[in-house]
Amino acid sequence: MVRRHIAAFVLMRALLPFAALALFGCSHPRAPEPAAPRSEASANTAVQRVLEGQRDAFDDAVAGLHARREHPRSARTLARLLNLPLSEGDLRYAWLQRELYAELAAGPHADETDATIDRSFLAASTAALHYQEGHPLRALRGMRTLERSLDDAIKATGDVDLHAMLGNYAHQAGGLLAWGRARRGDLAVEHLGVVVERFDDLSPDARGLTLGIPGVEATFALWYAERLAIEGADDDAVAAYAHVVDVVERSEQTPALLRIASVARDAMDTGRAPGPDKGLWPQGYDACVACHARTASPALP
Repeated sequence: MVRRHIAAFVLMRALLPFAALALFGCSHPRAPEPAAPRSEASANTAVQRVLEGQRDAFDDAVAGLHARREHPRSARTLARLLNLPLSEGDLRYAWLQRELYAELAAGPHADETDATIDRSFLAASTAALHYQEGHPLRALRGMRTLERSLDDAIKATGDVDLHAMLGNYAHQAGGLLAWGRARRGDLAVEHLGVVVERFDDLSPDARGLTLGIPGVEATFALWYAERLAIEGADDDAVAAYAHVVDVVERSEQTPALLRIASVARDAMDTGRAPGPDKGLWPQGYDACVACHARTASPALP
């Protein structure tokens, strides 16, 4: 099994179970079992279509992966794909993601970092399910437990992939959830800063190399710059936006990355300070496109 198969979903705003927890008050009915695939098209092809900006392929991707969920690789990919609705506050599939991660967290794992990542996704999807079932305090406790467990693992190992996971979580939840926003903002700056500084130390999967994902580094760099601007660290934010432009210039010139560079240049030129009222960018589905797409561009807020 690939060490962190499709681990770049950790980066998605679409691809995040954590962001769903940030949208308390936005609950949805439980989704039924996914229908049988509507076509013979490969589930992998449907997943790629989703990540290249064709959102109407999502149901086909879920159905195709669910039909072969007994295969660990398909189960893992489906679990990560379900971050897409969760990242936008749609909790209908929280039950399914929780079931998938309960199985994946049981192992086997290549190493302790893999195990920690699966346990963290299990904790996040469990908290989402608790909220959907009308237990918000249990959900909140689950979020805090998740933060503490990741922090403990980082202190014990220094693993940069775990910095990426905690920084991503704090950024998403800190931007969307009023409760604990300032504290999570500080967490995001701390851990995203480590990821930007030590990006080459991330695992090949987390850097997007395994799947040939073009936008991972630029997306993390933009999130870090946005966070610094929100925190009022103007000089540091300007330098961070300049780093975003540099990353894009030495990366594959996809439409999504050119859009990211445009946002960074505009921020440097105008002193634009993002904020929770505007929303962070890219988020949710746009973050999937920013990381994965070679032909599509994310929509500006």
